[in-house]
Amino acid sequence: MTTGKPGAHRPLLLLSGLACALVAIGAYGRSDVPLVIEPDWRIDWHAATQQGKASAGTDSVVRLSNGKQVHEQQLDRTVARHQGPDRWLPYHFSVGGAPVTTVAPGTDRHHHFVNHFLEGFVPMPKAEPWVPLYVIAHRKTYVEDPQQYGVREMWQTSRESMGNPRGDCEDHAIALADWLIGLGKDARVVLGTMNGGGHAWVVVRENEQTWLLEATRKRRTRHWSYPLASLHPEYVPREMFDRERWWQNTGGATVDYTGSHWLLGARFERPAPSGANPASGS
Repeated sequence: MTTGKPGAHRPLLLLSGLACALVAIGAYGRSDVPLVIEPDWRIDWHAATQQGKASAGTDSVVRLSNGKQVHEQQLDRTVARHQGPDRWLPYHFSVGGAPVTTVAPGTDRHHHFVNHFLEGFVPMPKAEPWVPLYVIAHRKTYVEDPQQYGVREMWQTSRESMGNPRGDCEDHAIALADWLIGLGKDARVVLGTMNGGGHAWVVVRENEQTWLLEATRKRRTRHWSYPLASLHPEYVPREMFDRERWWQNTGGATVDYTGSHWLLGARFERPAPSGANPASGS
């Protein structure tokens, strides 16, 4: 991706539990483009529901406010019908022109709802809030997907990302957001652009403020400050997600990650735990 020059930032308030110096957002000079695109073909809700159905309670689903739902396997089968290099990209999933969610290819070579990649993996559940960013900076080297996987896009789950020493921006962001969620933070993965280049990052809502976390930053210190998102208009969000929800930005360039311009899509529901009654959650 293409980013701007690193600059000085005014001292900022810190997340609770952080007593650390300011860290400037650096420049990266990479061509990382995890942008979600609209393909020439459309993922049709009704066509997807005709692709067979997994047994109740054994497959992830997204559910609309009217109660209709589609299974992840149905959506994966729909995407699989379209072969070629463009298959290995994230795609918007819409119903009647209204955005529902985004699907992305995983390392298992199947497409999944983006919430799927936040598995609830928390390596140290009692860590201080600065620890996830510090650990990921130490453990993970930035490598783009074509170099690592030979395809345009391939997403790691949070567990895979913490175990794989290599990954690109969304892999870093997924691992960081999922760990912070496990620490009780309102963290979300954001997809968009940074100075015009495709990028993924993390935002955290706390104390009525939104903090921006640059997961691919490799400065290895034991203390981190989280800049206010409102001070970084070079980050332009297009969509964001957590473990269960997905939002699309309908307001264009913005530093506001909570306003009414964020359209909430379908709710993501994971399979019932082993041994649970599959019908109970339907």
